[in-house]
Amino acid sequence: MKEEGREKRKKKTFVERAYTTRRGRLLLNLMFYSGALKAAGLWVRSPFSRGMTKRFIKKNDIDMTPYGKREYKSFAEFFIRKKEYAFDGAGDHLISPCDACLSVYGIGKDSVFTVKGRGYTVNELLEEEETARRFEGGLCLIYRLRETDYHRFCYIDDGFQGKKRFIKGKLHSVQPIALEREPVYRVNRRLWTTFESAHFGFVAQCAVGAVLVGGIVYEKENDRVKKGEEMGRFELRGSTIVQFFEKGAVELLPEILELCLDEREVEVKIGQRVATQGEKK
Repeated sequence: MKEEGREKRKKKTFVERAYTTRRGRLLLNLMFYSGALKAAGLWVRSPFSRGMTKRFIKKNDIDMTPYGKREYKSFAEFFIRKKEYAFDGAGDHLISPCDACLSVYGIGKDSVFTVKGRGYTVNELLEEEETARRFEGGLCLIYRLRETDYHRFCYIDDGFQGKKRFIKGKLHSVQPIALEREPVYRVNRRLWTTFESAHFGFVAQCAVGAVLVGGIVYEKENDRVKKGEEMGRFELRGSTIVQFFEKGAVELLPEILELCLDEREVEVKIGQRVATQGEKK
């Protein structure tokens, strides 16, 4: 039994240790306040990190066919690699903006929604109360990008994108174990914007940074945009996109809704249909 216990401890990932042990918490705080994350970011942007790219591809069995044959000067350059992707072009079909694990939450009274037992308000993510109130009774779609996912994302519909708002914050992991122990979405670094969608009404999209993901890039602001067009990217490691829809704006596909019950995640691909246009009430 003792041997079994040791084996289980060995299988803990770095993130699990960081959020579930005293030593891990100390290390996590050291990373946040010592400049270690900044140093790590500089290293992965340097040519010295090239060897890390090949090991990462092999370890995670990533199919590089969609990206073509090319050499990357650093791990950071590899991380923001581009690929061609198809998307569902029907106007009344809502598509996933990215490759990710999708979870869905109802937005209740006072714009509250609950993730992993933690209550959040839309205003805590956006820090703009008037905008947040518009989503009461609506839906919150959370796309959690893993470090192995494609880290560029696209527009979900034709429309007009408003200005960008940046909120400085920490860079906690966005893995489920971290979400259970920290109010990640209200304390992490965020970049958000509003979107006047042709088919889904007024939408807010918030990109949430994670460990090492200091860079969140939106290509446009205050401009007309097209469905499927690249909207932006995350630079380094896992991260999250949170979308807010007004009441009745979208109707989830039955298979998506069923799998998202009990806070389960559904794996989706960029451009994949996840919902249809609703009847706003």
